[in-house]
Amino acid sequence: MTTSPRKTSRRSFLRGAALTSAGLAGAYALGCSSGDNDAGPGDGGTPADGPLPTVTPIPEAPSLRWQELSPPGALPPPRRDHSLVLSPADGLLYVYGGHDSDGELGDLWQFDVGAEEWTELSPEGPAARFGHNAFFDEPTGRMYVFGGQAGSDFFNDLWSYDPAAESWTELSPEGPLPEARYGAAGARRPSPANLSTSETPGPESAVADPLPGQILVSHGFTHSGRFADTWQFDIESGVWSEVTPEDEPPEARCLLRGVWDTVRRRMVIYGGQAVSSPFLDDLWTLSDKGWTPLTRVPNGGPRNLYAMAFAHQRLQLLIFGGNTPAGPANDVWQFDAVDEFWRQDQIVNEPPSPRFSHDGVWIEESEMFLFFGGFDGAADLNDLWTLAATS
Repeated sequence: MTTSPRKTSRRSFLRGAALTSAGLAGAYALGCSSGDNDAGPGDGGTPADGPLPTVTPIPEAPSLRWQELSPPGALPPPRRDHSLVLSPADGLLYVYGGHDSDGELGDLWQFDVGAEEWTELSPEGPAARFGHNAFFDEPTGRMYVFGGQAGSDFFNDLWSYDPAAESWTELSPEGPLPEARYGAAGARRPSPANLSTSETPGPESAVADPLPGQILVSHGFTHSGRFADTWQFDIESGVWSEVTPEDEPPEARCLLRGVWDTVRRRMVIYGGQAVSSPFLDDLWTLSDKGWTPLTRVPNGGPRNLYAMAFAHQRLQLLIFGGNTPAGPANDVWQFDAVDEFWRQDQIVNEPPSPRFSHDGVWIEESEMFLFFGGFDGAADLNDLWTLAATS
């Protein structure tokens, strides 16, 4: 059901002046069927909540190394357009949904990063789906899932999964709701109250959030077309509100991902698919100033359905693979969040096979980018890889 939207000002959106209807942060997006002027490094402005935070980066970020993990026992079936989220406190990953050649999936799997072991969980929960958004909120200890698609049906329902109780709960927010969609950019933002506890927050404050955060959903797709609106859900109040900036947003698109930039405190989206092009290569940020394009050359190139995460200690946005005009890719690009330029660091070992529709997370404690599954153009995959700093 869709109701008339209630908008929140951009400043309230990022500063949380209206905590009962605010939101933003982390990472996730998926499936959809059929920049302005050049700028120099560092001209993207300071974050909405003040000067750049004090962060201790890894000295001269070391080169990265690929490693395929080979967990014993049962593995999740191959899939694409699923979600992958991390519970930082206990090092547990959750893979939910997606689809394969036979249709949509609604299963839930847990991966213990330390033990390198998969466990299938069997709680009754949401309808099977793909192209949804998923987020993990550490203060509440729950995973949240929004939207997605199954066959010709699109969803705008919101569910939470409680690992402690091993149970799903469908939430019933009062007021306006985002339109049903899939292939949207999504992110989890720390609560504005958390961000304001220190004038110069460091790595600890970016990870340890004492209050429930907020989640953001932007853009996406249904059979009626692509979206360019932005919505946020405040976990504490349980209310959705539309926060589409008044200025011109990135063109309507889908098949993209979003992350929360913990350094400049903003949401970042990249590329995707639009009516104008099936493969976009523009980079945008969303702050209290609205949408801002960051035109940088060279960049990661046109692509959609990639994996993306933000590495706080490396001060980088990382992108792996995706679908491109040349087909599935397996390259890695990093975007420096401070000086705002793209680069490709040295990577040793053979990379995973080219793919798209996979999902990945950055594990701060282990300093590694971990991703699962995807589609290589011929078959669905269920392999698990890490990209970590060399010793």
